Amino acid sequence: MPETVSDQHAFRSTETVNDYVDWFNNVRISRNKNGLTPVEYREQAIVA
Repeated sequence: MPETVSDQHAFRSTETVNDYVDWFNNVRISRNKNGLTPVEYREQAIVA
């Protein structure tokens, strides 16, 4: 666990960015990819 205020801020910032990247790739629906998330679209392209 972070020990200083600066470490805590860096930890929270990193956690926030990681959460956003996860949302962007796995939850967000893309209108130009037939309503699929980016991960679902890539998986579909690999299978095809």
